[in-house]
Amino acid sequence: MNKAIPFLLVLVCSCAAIPGVGVPEGSGRQQSVAVYIGNADFPSDWDDGDVDLTDHDSIGFEFVSVAPDSGLGFELGYQKTDAEDFSPFLGLPVALDTTELYGGVRVSLDSGTSPIVPVLGGGLTLFKADLSAPGFIPVKDTVVSPYAHVGLDYRLNSGLRVGLDYRMVFGEEFSSDGFEADANYNRLAIKFGFSF
Repeated sequence: MNKAIPFLLVLVCSCAAIPGVGVPEGSGRQQSVAVYIGNADFPSDWDDGDVDLTDHDSIGFEFVSVAPDSGLGFELGYQKTDAEDFSPFLGLPVALDTTELYGGVRVSLDSGTSPIVPVLGGGLTLFKADLSAPGFIPVKDTVVSPYAHVGLDYRLNSGLRVGLDYRMVFGEEFSSDGFEADANYNRLAIKFGFSF
């Protein structure tokens, strides 16, 4: 997953110069909603040799509001990831589910002439983890963590957008009932959005 960072940064730096069809700037704020579908890579703390919970499916929903003249605004969203593996030692499936509520600053680098729009964002996320197995009491913890993301939107028309987004969460450790594991991950997702 970390190999995607240089690729996205190169595209972010170069794509503003690509000619294309822009959309007229409005007098009010530009708002959008989006769905993210992807894969999250959790640290090796979540692989103890018996159960591997490092590879997660992820889905997210986001609302963004930016000023068209400056591209500065805010983002609010919800993210969910889940992973499951079978434990030969326990003879049971073990699952890790995480949920997040987050908010932060959004920067949209929209040149107005290119269909490709680089986006940057960062802020704080309320990050909850739920580790469970049948017949056992779930282990749960919640931390507040910083996050950052970088992505590219491709404007299909004045409203519809698709894109790629790379997200990083830099969390403190989850700690509950003697269990400790890093509360951070990297996520690469496809984005489907609508601006209004």
